[in-house]
Amino acid sequence: MLIDPLTLRAVSIPAHFLLGVLLLYSWRRSHRNYGFLFLGIFFSASALFEIIVTYADNIGVFYVRDIGLVLLLAAYGIAWQAARRFEGRSIGIVSAISGAVVWLVFSFFASGDLLIIGRNIAITVLPFVYCNLAAYELYRGRHEYLHSRMALCGLLAAKSLISVTWLIVFSVGAFQDGNLTPALLSEEWSTPLQMLSLLANTAIAFLTLSLLRERLEAEHAAQTQVDPLTGLGNRRALSTFAQRNLRRRAMDDTPLCVALIDLDHFKQINDTYGHLVGDDVLQEFAKRGSSKLRASDALFRIGGEEFLCVVQAAEEHDASRVVERIRGTMKDYGLGKGDVTHAVTMSVGIACSRRVGYALEDLMRASDSAMYSAKNAGRDQVHIYISEGQTSRITP
Repeated sequence: MLIDPLTLRAVSIPAHFLLGVLLLYSWRRSHRNYGFLFLGIFFSASALFEIIVTYADNIGVFYVRDIGLVLLLAAYGIAWQAARRFEGRSIGIVSAISGAVVWLVFSFFASGDLLIIGRNIAITVLPFVYCNLAAYELYRGRHEYLHSRMALCGLLAAKSLISVTWLIVFSVGAFQDGNLTPALLSEEWSTPLQMLSLLANTAIAFLTLSLLRERLEAEHAAQTQVDPLTGLGNRRALSTFAQRNLRRRAMDDTPLCVALIDLDHFKQINDTYGHLVGDDVLQEFAKRGSSKLRASDALFRIGGEEFLCVVQAAEEHDASRVVERIRGTMKDYGLGKGDVTHAVTMSVGIACSRRVGYALEDLMRASDSAMYSAKNAGRDQVHIYISEGQTSRITP
C-alpha cells in the first residue's frame, strides 16, 4: 500500500527542518566549520521548498512552485560549495546561486508548455549536476583518509540518480500518454521517489556529521603530535612514524639510521641571552634542519634541545651526509655582537639498523650512546655507533 503524498510531506517537512536545525546548531557551536552552516541552509531550504510546493498544489497555482524551486536550487548550489569548503578550496557565491538565477530568469520569460518542460528539467537535472559536483569535490580529497568519505560520495551519487529517475519517469509517462508536458507525476511514482529522497537526505546529513567529526578528531590527533614551539613532530609523532616505517624497512631488509642531535651549551644560551632567544634558536634549527632533509627523512623534537632525525634507506655514510648538511646550515647562525659571539653547534650520534636492528628503543639507545661519546670528546662532532662502548668519529 502506498503512503499518501500529503502524509509523506507531513513527515518530510519536519524531518528536513530538524536536520537543518541540527546542522545549524552544530555550526553555532563551531563557527569555523562552515560545512555545518551550508548544509543546515540546504536542509532548511528543502523544507521550505516542500511547504511552498504543498501550498501551490492546494491552491492550484503552479508558478508559486517556481519561487520554491529558486530556493531549492540555491540550496543545492550551497551544498556543492560546502563540499569545496570542506576540502579547503575557494568558494563562490555566484557559482552557488548560478543555477537558481538561470531558472529565475527562465521562469520569468517562459510560459505555457515551455515553462512546464523547463520546470521538470530544472528540478531533476540541476540537482543531479550539483550532487555529482559535491561528490567529485569529496572524491578529489581522498588522499586524506576518513571512514565516511567514500560512503558519502556514493550516497551523493545515489541521490543524483534519484533526481534523474524523476526525469526519466516524467519522459516515459509523457510519451505514453501523448502529453509532452506533464506537470506532476502519478502517486505510483512520486511517493516512492519522495520516500527515497527523504531517506537519502537523512543519510547524507548523518554521514556529513560523521565526516566532519572524523576531520575534527584527526585534527586534534595531529595537534597532539606536533611540538608547538618548533612545529616538528614530538615523541608521540615519532612513535607513530616508527610503527609505520620501521616495520616496513625491516620487512624489506632496507637499512635506516637514527641521528640523535643535541645543541651544545644550550643551557648557557638560555642563561646568557634569555629563554626567548633560546626559543628562537630552537625554531631556527628546526626550520633550517628540515630544509636539508630528503623527502623520506623526518626530524622530531624529543626533548628540550634534543632532536632525532630518521634517515630512511640509508647506511651510516648516507646519514652522516644528511647530518653534515644540517650542521652546515647553522654555521652562519651566531648569537651576540662584535667580538662577543656564541656559535650554535651540535653533538650528534648516529646508529644504523645494520648494527642494532629495527627496534626504535634500540636505535635510540645506540644513537644516545654515540651522541654522549661526541660530547665527551669535545662537542661539535658526529659519532657513529659501532658496538657497546665503541663509537667512531666522522670527519667532515
